[in-house]
Formats: sequence, C-alpha cells, structure tokens
Amino acid sequence: MSHLNMKDIKNSPADVRLRGSVNDDTTRTAALTITMVLREHCVALNATTSIVAIDRLVASLESSQGKDYYYTASGCMMHVIKVLRDELMGRTFFEMNAVEKSLYEDRAPFGDDVASKFASVSYDIEEASKCLALGRSTASAFHSIRCLEAGIRVISRCLGISDPTKGVDRSWFKLLSAVKGQIDKKWPTTKDRLSGDGRYFEEAHAVLAAMQNPYRNATMHFDNKYTEAEAKHIFEIVKGFMTKLASRCDEDGTPKA
Repeated sequence: MSHLNMKDIKNSPADVRLRGSVNDDTTRTAALTITMVLREHCVALNATTSIVAIDRLVASLESSQGKDYYYTASGCMMHVIKVLRDELMGRTFFEMNAVEKSLYEDRAPFGDDVASKFASVSYDIEEASKCLALGRSTASAFHSIRCLEAGIRVISRCLGISDPTKGVDRSWFKLLSAVKGQIDKKWPTTKDRLSGDGRYFEEAHAVLAAMQNPYRNATMHFDNKYTEAEAKHIFEIVKGFMTKLASRCDEDGTPKA
C-alpha cells in the first residue's frame, strides 16, 4: 500500500492501545456493523467509487487474520476515508430540521382522504409541501393555488357543469361564474342555502372567490413574491379547503349534488 505510511500507523498511540484487541470477535463485529451502515449511506448518495472501497474494507474485516488484521483493515479504512472525501467534494448537501424533513417526505401532506380521492392533484400537493420545506415560498404558493384550480373543476362536476373545452373558458372568473349560477339555480333562496348542500357549495364558492384576486391572480404575475409565512398561510388554507372538499366528493364530482 504505497499510499499509506505504515510506520506512522504502527507507531501511533492508537496502534499501541488497540493492538491487544484487534483480533477480538466483538471488535470485528462492531467494525463490520459500522462499515455496513456507512455503505448504506453511500448507496443512497450513489457514491459508487466509495462503495467499491468499502466493499474492500468489508472483505478485509471478514478475512484478515493474525497480526496483519489490524494493519490491513486500517489501510482499507484510510483509503475509504480519502475516496469518500474526494467523491463528496463535488456534491452540495441541504440540511433540514425535523419539521422541514416531515414536510419534504410526506406523501400525503393534505391527508389520506385527499390523496385517495384527488390523485390527479397529488403532484401539486407534494410539490407545495416540498417547496415549503426547501424555503421556495413563491413556488410553494404556486403549487398550492394550482390545487384550488382542481377544486373548482371538482365542484363544477359535482354541480353538473361540463368541463370547459376552450382555453378562454378556463379562467377563474368564468369557472366561478358558472358555479355561482348553478348554485343560484339549485338553491335560489337564502333559506335554501342555510344548510345541507346549499350551504356547503355556497361556502366553497366564497372561499374560492376570496382567493381569486389576492392570491391566484397575484401568483400569475412574475413580480410578485411570497414570504415563508405567506406561503404557509396559503398552504393551510388550501389544505383545509381540499380536506373539506374530499369529505363531500371525489375528483369526478361523485356523488353529484
């Protein structure tokens, strides 16, 4: 091993302390356990060169015997350290706290009911959560608002309104106008909208209308940015809306109103 100074290893204080126990089975087992944990992390990082070096170390720990065991294993370990350091020098890593990690890894940020009933929105829901975890506030707000557009479509279907076929008919103004018109048709009086589906859809329309100007329209303009607090606020509003929507119907608008 020309890349190692074996004299330094043999004469080091650590060498003197460890010589008596290097052949102990407990020490060998502990070293193998730690090494395999390191290998798992390298696999997750796709650190292929380091994995090759680690496999050599594992083979050394499993096969080396007698007085050469410690020096052979030590040499392999030093090689692993050097290779891993060099391989990771070109990588950039992000640190997350427990809350951010939970947001990033959550596969159903709006709950299981929303995830099962609105599969077509799963991408935007997950991205809204991931962007929030990564501090990309404006991106998170954008994906949250896109979830609301799916909500309008679901409400329209539930009320018997056909999906728009022309791009010009997909504006929030026209979609919400159609929803309001259908609500007024099905529940024409104030009394009709005090309970049941009449109240439910009246409140749903009110939430969407309230979100249109300050959030949805503003999000479409490149000069608008959202702070972390604003993005979290939008995320929670949309989560609450989609959760309530899932309690009534699925993404096909079933059962119909």
